[in-house]
Amino acid sequence: QRRKCEKLQSLFRENYVLSVIDSFIHLEMVQLAEPIFNKYRRDGHQFDVKVYNSILEGWAAQGQYRKMEHVFWSMSGDGVTPNFQSYATLLECYTRCEHWEEAGLVVQEME
Repeated sequence: QRRKCEKLQSLFRENYVLSVIDSFIHLEMVQLAEPIFNKYRRDGHQFDVKVYNSILEGWAAQGQYRKMEHVFWSMSGDGVTPNFQSYATLLECYTRCEHWEEAGLVVQEME
């Protein structure tokens, strides 16, 4: 019984954190979402690729390619494999910011 309760509490906490992060992203306030994201990462929480992609998309929408890169490279350190959406977000930001060389490297990595 106690174990079930702990599992439910953990699930509730995770859903709450994900909701807060998602809300900040949709409000175009990724600068408020990322510290929460990073705190939970430091505490050992394992986020899935969708959460990383949300943070990537938030920084990409603001043209903050260096911050986007930092999140992208932290994925591999956290054991999260980028997916098609991750790479598409990188490409979108790099081309919008006219960083053609970086965009070309992303395409090469995808091949």
